[in-house]
Amino acid sequence: MKPILTCLNFDPDSTLNLISLDYSPPCITHLQSSFKSKKSKKYTFEVADAKNLKYEDNSIPIVIEKGTLDAIITSGVSNAVKVLSEMSRVTSRYLLVVTHFNLETEEGQEWMEDVLEPSLNVEDDGVFWKVNCNVGEGGGAMVIICEKCVRRETRNKGGARMQIKVTEY
Repeated sequence: MKPILTCLNFDPDSTLNLISLDYSPPCITHLQSSFKSKKSKKYTFEVADAKNLKYEDNSIPIVIEKGTLDAIITSGVSNAVKVLSEMSRVTSRYLLVVTHFNLETEEGQEWMEDVLEPSLNVEDDGVFWKVNCNVGEGGGAMVIICEKCVRRETRNKGGARMQIKVTEY
């Protein structure tokens, strides 16, 4: 399996800056001390509320979410939609979501309808999403790659904002 950055046409050896966010100050403190010996300016660790990110629209090329949505959905679908909406707002190109929800189950289909679709249903008529759902064999984790695209023409009223493809790995 190829590294994810290579699959997305990003050079893994490039000067990408990695920003790790968590709601928990002790977690961020631990990460900062763990990476202190690496002496790399590529890693930044910040305390943040995923429902209200400080970043500008379209300012981060790749946003990777692993487990946050699975945890936050226990406090309600609206919180999960807020988090994913913020992530879709700040990314300029890709949003990767790793989740235990699986589209082959009713629960996974509900998650797609209740969380993913409303989060990517942006008001900007010039934006649409290509969504590739990679489903684990036997109902394992699902990796969702959402690519933010810009239309050259405004879509027709009622036109699709998402193109979804499901593959098994």
